[in-house]
Formats: sequence, structure tokens, C-alpha cells
Amino acid sequence: MTSFWNTRFQDENYIYGTEPNAFLSESQKKLQLSGDALAIAEGEGRNAVFLAEQGMNVTAWDYAESGLRKTEKLAASRDVTVKTELVDLNEASWTKDRWDETLSKRVAPKNASGSERSDEAGGIFCCGGLFHSPNSV
Repeated sequence: MTSFWNTRFQDENYIYGTEPNAFLSESQKKLQLSGDALAIAEGEGRNAVFLAEQGMNVTAWDYAESGLRKTEKLAASRDVTVKTELVDLNEASWTKDRWDETLSKRVAPKNASGSERSDEAGGIFCCGGLFHSPNSV
């Protein structure tokens, strides 16, 4: 699978575009997310860059190096910083209470096992249309 995504993201064009996912964009208007965010399985970085543009400190995890390079390129073009890390979610270490917010677009729950513990108390885990927080939205 790594080979598939690495190859797919090698094209200079952004396969999913450079604007954030509509759900994330609309949700941000309502939630006003802030603080330290983790974007898991981030791909080419459009959502991570959007969150950085909103003033968040963003770290993007993906296991496709080509996607992470595109994330860095997009962030630089928008004059924001996104920290990128090459991470296979099957082997990820989830640090307790590390993030204020966690974003995932298409990750199967088994691949993100432990992510729910990595958000600070009151933080939000957003997964492609699912919000989970102590104060459910």
C-alpha cells in the first residue's frame, strides 16, 4: 500500500486539490479549532495547511514520502509551517494528552487505535464526518 500512495503523490499536480476538505472548512467556522493539531494519513497536506493558516501548530503524519514533500511545498507556498513526519499508523506511538485536536480523513479505526487518548482533555478528534469529544458537537 505504501508504494501505491508514494507513486500516486509523485505527480506534481495535487490529486485532491489544494483547498481543504469542505467538511473541515465548514466545521472550522463553527468550532474555531486552535492549539496543537495532528493530521493523520494527511496525504498531500491540503487540510494540514488549512489548519496552519488558521493559526494552529500542525504536525502531519503520512507514510508516503512524496505526499509529505507536497505538504511541505504547499505550506511554503502559503507561508505557513507544517511539521511532517513519516509514520506508519500500524506502528504509531500515541502519546497521551499530546494534541489539542486530531484530524483524519479516511483512516480505519483499527489503524488509529490509541488516537483517542492522544487528545488533551476537551480536545476534538475529527474523522471524515465523525466528531468525538467529551462535549459532543
